[in-house]
Amino acid sequence: PPLAVISVRSPESLSGNVAGRFAPWGSRPAAATAELRALTPRGDRSGCAPYGAADVKQAPFVALVWSGGPCTATEQAQRAQDAGAQGIVIALVPNKTAASTGSQKVFDVHMASATSQDNITIFVVGVAESIGNKLGDWNTKHPKDLVRLTLEVYSPSFFDLSQLLMITMATSLIVAGAFFSTADLRLGSPLAPRSSEEVVEVDKWFPLAFCVFGSVMLVVLYFLMRYLIYVIIVCFCIGGANTLTELA
Repeated sequence: PPLAVISVRSPESLSGNVAGRFAPWGSRPAAATAELRALTPRGDRSGCAPYGAADVKQAPFVALVWSGGPCTATEQAQRAQDAGAQGIVIALVPNKTAASTGSQKVFDVHMASATSQDNITIFVVGVAESIGNKLGDWNTKHPKDLVRLTLEVYSPSFFDLSQLLMITMATSLIVAGAFFSTADLRLGSPLAPRSSEEVVEVDKWFPLAFCVFGSVMLVVLYFLMRYLIYVIIVCFCIGGANTLTELA
């Protein structure tokens, strides 16, 4: 099934794009939907029971419900459709069968439970439980200011300006590195190392130590990247400033 791009328009604290996945049944918007409120049925976050009159008055809206209730995904979509929803977003709650195999398995298990899918004419999107919880928590605390969002089918672009800039920058740095590192081979180059500078001698233990300490550092970064990223940024700034000082 194709991916869905859910763009949260308000509140500002939750604004941004999150990813979802369309069910293999139901409809899919041809373009980005209009801005819609995300509504969770009162008293039944699973959306298995019929929606109340107060909920129906909110139409058009996008139903925000959670899996794991006493009904299938089709029944959740049918309840939302009967209440006037334009679509339904299902926060996928891991169960004992799928908890250890990732969100894709949770999606497959819940959507596979659907029956009588031909009657569903609204779009059905599954998202991670954490995303649903963030949106649901805001709605619970601000019942008169519900989350507003738009939704569209994700279509990858063959041309991405940001990727082009990254490739250009990476290539430029490689060329610059090669130019600077071979400065000593060019006679009279101002970038060539001076004779008074310290020369690092590489012995047979250096490659081994480099591999060992490099591997240890990669493992540390894997587990502590969220904290060490700031240390790395500072080190890059210090290194860049030091290089500019030497060139000057």
